[in-house]
Amino acid sequence: INENGSSSGFAFFIPRYDYLFNVFYRNGGDKEYFVRVSSPMNSLDYVWGTAVGYGRVEEILPGNGKTVHEFTTYKDVNYFPSPPQYPFAAELYPSWELGLPKKATVFDQYNQIKKINENKYDFTVTVLSDTAFKSIKLLMDAQYYGNTSALYLGPGYGNDTYYGLTGTALLDSTVEKIVSGADTVLQSTSFVYDSLNNLASVKKWVSKDLQKYIQTNIYYPYNYSITGPLKTLSDSGIIVKVAEEQWVKTPTSENLVSATITGYEVITGNKIKPKYVYGLRSDKPVPLSTIGAFNRFVLNRNSTLIPLVSTIERYDAKLVSLQVANNLTGDRQSVIWDDEHQISTSVISDAAYTEIAYTSFEGTNSGNWTVPSGQYNYSDAITGSRSFKLNGTISATVTSGREYVVTYWTTGAGLTINGVSPEKLTAKRVWNLYRNLLPSTTSSISIVGSNVTIDELRAYPADATMSSSTVDFFGNQTSGSSENNKIAYTEYDDLGRVRLREDVEGNIMEMNCYGQAGEKVNCNIIYKNNVISRKFVQTNCTGGNIPDTVLYTVAAGTYTSTVNQYKADSLAMNAGMANGPAYANANGGCGIVYAKLSYEDIDVDQNEDVVVKFYSDVACTKPRYVQNLQVVTGVNNTCETVPDDTHTANGTQLVIAYSVTRDYVKTECDPPGFPCWNFDCHVDYLLKPGNYVIK
Repeated sequence: INENGSSSGFAFFIPRYDYLFNVFYRNGGDKEYFVRVSSPMNSLDYVWGTAVGYGRVEEILPGNGKTVHEFTTYKDVNYFPSPPQYPFAAELYPSWELGLPKKATVFDQYNQIKKINENKYDFTVTVLSDTAFKSIKLLMDAQYYGNTSALYLGPGYGNDTYYGLTGTALLDSTVEKIVSGADTVLQSTSFVYDSLNNLASVKKWVSKDLQKYIQTNIYYPYNYSITGPLKTLSDSGIIVKVAEEQWVKTPTSENLVSATITGYEVITGNKIKPKYVYGLRSDKPVPLSTIGAFNRFVLNRNSTLIPLVSTIERYDAKLVSLQVANNLTGDRQSVIWDDEHQISTSVISDAAYTEIAYTSFEGTNSGNWTVPSGQYNYSDAITGSRSFKLNGTISATVTSGREYVVTYWTTGAGLTINGVSPEKLTAKRVWNLYRNLLPSTTSSISIVGSNVTIDELRAYPADATMSSSTVDFFGNQTSGSSENNKIAYTEYDDLGRVRLREDVEGNIMEMNCYGQAGEKVNCNIIYKNNVISRKFVQTNCTGGNIPDTVLYTVAAGTYTSTVNQYKADSLAMNAGMANGPAYANANGGCGIVYAKLSYEDIDVDQNEDVVVKFYSDVACTKPRYVQNLQVVTGVNNTCETVPDDTHTANGTQLVIAYSVTRDYVKTECDPPGFPCWNFDCHVDYLLKPGNYVIK
């Protein structure tokens, strides 16, 4: 929405639903037709997933002000496409210039500006005019005939040629203004790109008065002239960040305050991955004269100040990092990786990958355990959505030399593992936590059980620590278990936002509720469903009778939710879908309409409304909805003849006459006005036969 209240929306292309079509005859009499179609003839290209854009959007947070977002439009890039013409060739345009965040203004609840962020871009557009990029679109726009329409000679085609476009949209600078009363803090950042349009440096001003700024330099494989993996990456055109340095600069000094360098190695075959990470280690900024400038002929120009920090020691077959060593402390960290959800399900400190095993029996990856085929229990699990019923042996191979801890949750007694008896640590609900401490000579672990329900199975060195988690289909963490096997659960709403956090006993530790704009609101609000109505068709009619369509309604306020309005309405809708079919069968009349005439709403003058009501049952207790039903009524008048009348009914009742006087006196006189006689008249309304049963 614009500031004046008008819509800021715009269509990237206006769809065309018409075109001209010609028919030519050899002997003349040509005809031109104007053709309309139901689908756009021209291509409606999309930008950021939509064919319609908005130049200004207000994000309103009730009670917390609002944020006004402004985006680049045709006006910003001075691009105004001409209307498409037949045959509607692809209208190429710089889509990369549209829909970019241009400005964001934050207002407080009193509509006062608190912060403004502004972005500026550098755009380039290049027309690929080489004939290799020339394209043409053909569409039939004519038909040719001989002297008669019976002699068809062939079609004619319209054509349109066009060339492709390419270009860039690079963020040139940003300015952030923070407003506090009469004071404004201004912070600007500029960006520099190399000849390949990759970000080369970022300059963030600390003080323009002192000409002091922080400059971040980024280096890629092609910035180096050294052999090995970096040369292979450069020759292959692979763009990855190799190094990043952060300098504090003034007119008289340059000091390095941060540096990270990644060393790449051939992992297997011709696959190159990060192997070594170097980092600046200094308790004070390092002058340029000490560290030296960037040297393209070496990866690390000063291994004393920029030592080796960590080494990735192990990848899996899909080149996921499984084990990292800290070269400064000697510690190792390993993970159990879930390929299905692309997330680590267990993190282990101070242990190698060959020294660990973990599974919660959730997916196909058993986390270094060998699990036999068996039955899963979906009705109860200490973590995740299922546990495992063990009938056989679960085993793992580990590296000997350290004592090992095996922990697991079970609904029964503990298990003897490798001849070592279990130690019960705690019990939660029907689950018991056990630990078995295995000697340093252990090289394999075997867990044997018969009809044992087991979950959250861990094995790791006794002086290491392990934490674990389970995730749902969308990758959201549903449970987490700490190093001490303390378990917590997380629930989400329909939009994937954290709704509840509970401990293993189900006690709520955190509850979040959200308003319509996504803001957190008071969870004590109870949402009630709106009225929900849906039509259902009978399924119990026999003998060729036509089934009725019956309206089933869930009254407003029947269902409640503490989550949100959508949840309350969903409960009502689900109830309607579950109960509607049975309601239709019970209340439908299989095409039979029962009609009953009555007099209602008698006023003080004894005037009455004549009403016909419709029912689906013989006893006339279940109102029936009719549509376009023709109802014929007659009138018995003791004093005069009244013709029959036909009415169209829609709904459950029909009023055929309002405020009718059924008893009156009629006076008739002979010419020239006397003598006169008075007659007592009475009127009765009645239903005449039709597509209904008269009751």
